[in-house]
Amino acid sequence: MLYNNGMNNHALPDIVYPLKKKSQYEELRYSLRSLKNIPHGRVFIAGEELPKWAKNITHIYVRRFDGESGYMNADRNWLEACMNNELSEEFIAMNDDMFFMKPIPELPYYHDGELAGYIKYRESLGDTHENYLIGMKQTLQLLREHGVEKPLGYTLHIPMRMKKSYRLALHGEFAREYNSGQLLLTKTLYGNLFHCFGTQRVDVKFINDNFDPDETFLSTNDPAFKYEKLGHFIRAKFPEKSEYEI
Repeated sequence: MLYNNGMNNHALPDIVYPLKKKSQYEELRYSLRSLKNIPHGRVFIAGEELPKWAKNITHIYVRRFDGESGYMNADRNWLEACMNNELSEEFIAMNDDMFFMKPIPELPYYHDGELAGYIKYRESLGDTHENYLIGMKQTLQLLREHGVEKPLGYTLHIPMRMKKSYRLALHGEFAREYNSGQLLLTKTLYGNLFHCFGTQRVDVKFINDNFDPDETFLSTNDPAFKYEKLGHFIRAKFPEKSEYEI
């Protein structure tokens, strides 16, 4: 199941957001505004609902079941999106807390170094996100079982280019793990098994004021976006409505 992951330069990639239910979707609003900085085709949102203010977006309805974990819901959102015939083969995987802060002609691949080393680093910090750490270790084990001796980590909070047939192949290969609710790092599986390689860099997920205003990419969490300097910076950067807002 190893493929050459080259971009097709004859068509612009669509954008896909998996979406959890929220009341205002303000991060999404500004993430959509930031898309002016990346050449792209259509925008798809996979999830239970679409913001009332949204337009020019293809909504892929995915019901969220009571008691379902956020991880399982996100996996089903991605699966439904990749099974959609209207979505371009090559697409950009986004999240609503990711922002393109500067114009770029094409999205490169990035990684954050060897996954085993990153796991040790997180453990040294006394990582409180136990499920996420378990997911990292499970992903590392699966990659080694598939012949990748020194997997790279693709855990950066940066959008990633993908092919839907490749992502569907991952869901087929690891169906047992996905269906059991195990947390797998799909971007890391994808990046290693489909030979994305890329450039090593630091993450752009910031939850305080120690962000670099010259970054090409930024990512937030809800409190930082609402109350911190970072959120004010992002909102000031994109004051005008996008084509995706009523």
